[in-house]
Amino acid sequence: MAHDQHMRYIRGVGYYIQHAGAETMNTMPQRVEKQNMLRKPIMMPLELIEKVDAIAREREESFAAVVREAVDAYEPETIDTNEEAMINSALDLIVKSNMETIKKIDELEKRLDETHKILTEAK
Repeated sequence: MAHDQHMRYIRGVGYYIQHAGAETMNTMPQRVEKQNMLRKPIMMPLELIEKVDAIAREREESFAAVVREAVDAYEPETIDTNEEAMINSALDLIVKSNMETIKKIDELEKRLDETHKILTEAK
């Protein structure tokens, strides 16, 4: 997309945010709805703008409502806790798998020793 087209697109998105219909304002989370709204221009890669546009169209909400909802849902503590839980779970599975593998190798070594002993005695 050429620079001029890109800038028109971004200005169009700004117009879209500024002129969102009143019906979309009713879909905001309760804690956001009661607050005064301030305008804050943001810069986003075109891919994110297109993604938010698609979500907004699908939900029949404004671009700004989708962004507000995403920001409202972001809770770093939860993400860190979830990531830590997933990592700990994965590590537990790895340790369990390694312990089972070591046990099987020990059993195999024992059987090999027994087989070697039988073959050695048979000579």
